[in-house]
Amino acid sequence: MAHNLARKADGSAAMFSLKEKPWHGLGTILDKAIDDSEVLEMAGLNWSVDLEPVYQGISRPVMDSLDEYVTSFEEVDQFRFVKRSDTQQILGMVNRSFKVVQNQSMVDLFRGLAGVDHELIWETAGCLGNGEIIFGLVKIPDLMIRIGKDETIPYLLFSNGHIGNMMTNVCPTLIRVVCNNTLSAAEEDACRRRRRGGRNATNGYRLRHTQNIDQRLKEIQAVYGNSLKAIEHTKSALEIMASKTLTDELFRQIVAKSWTATDDAAEESTDEPIAITKDESERSRAMKVARETKRLEDLGKILASETCQVEGTKGTVFSALQSITQFIDHERPTQQRRAISDQAARFESAQFGNGAQIKNRAFKAALEAAGVL
Repeated sequence: MAHNLARKADGSAAMFSLKEKPWHGLGTILDKAIDDSEVLEMAGLNWSVDLEPVYQGISRPVMDSLDEYVTSFEEVDQFRFVKRSDTQQILGMVNRSFKVVQNQSMVDLFRGLAGVDHELIWETAGCLGNGEIIFGLVKIPDLMIRIGKDETIPYLLFSNGHIGNMMTNVCPTLIRVVCNNTLSAAEEDACRRRRRGGRNATNGYRLRHTQNIDQRLKEIQAVYGNSLKAIEHTKSALEIMASKTLTDELFRQIVAKSWTATDDAAEESTDEPIAITKDESERSRAMKVARETKRLEDLGKILASETCQVEGTKGTVFSALQSITQFIDHERPTQQRRAISDQAARFESAQFGNGAQIKNRAFKAALEAAGVL
């Protein structure tokens, strides 16, 4: 399945999106906001997970017989199966010390963060695979950022892996209105501040599935108040970027710092013909130059397009950052090693893989260019 979305019992994709149509065109598109009580059903998350014992079949020869065996089943004490309550499907196997986080915990956490004083709008939620990974994104209108006429809306992201494949993640993040997949700015800002100040409510949390995770989730409900500080911190950095004039040389520097040789390997080579020489190092250098030239041209076109020519931010370092974000999220060439579409490969890379790393480096490079770092 290219989009990797799970399916509900009726065959529809296990996801909803408020008003905006996802790139894959699937899931339930809502025309108005829904209450907390409706979230799990609309997202296909109205189920829980249970831990079941794992048994191993052991065959032993029957006494006084050369060719007869009897099989007995013994519990494997160190592992447990993770089973969906609705379909009874085994999602995976975890260590016996693994502590599950139920889907309902996501709803409870976000409502606890917002309390009764702040509006909480569920933007999207769903699950991937067979339910191994769940996610939810809520919008907090009180934290909207406007720079010139470029509008940025802060969200809180929750994601969780049910089979030990992902830690529970709760973090403040930013998504630009014209690019709903853009998560990198606040995430990189949070990562940078975690490196300096450690993991805390302001910087977001990643929690291991240990026995005290329920208590930890209750404790980090305080992240909402602290996320106000995180958004303000990021807003200040973005405003400085929007005040710094972008030159051609500065644009090239930001792009150069955003990509590495490893990133080049993750992209398709250019279609431009390159003469093969006897010296493979020459050929490698020629291919590298061709890729970099083509990339810079593509980014330049985006920079000159309507999405980066917004009043109040055009011609600034901020617009350079947005051009790279748009390229990674929507236009970057990809190499698929699995039977998935270009869009799906690009989405996975932009949010969880190599593309996310490029956006993080781009954010840091833009901060440096603006004199913030």
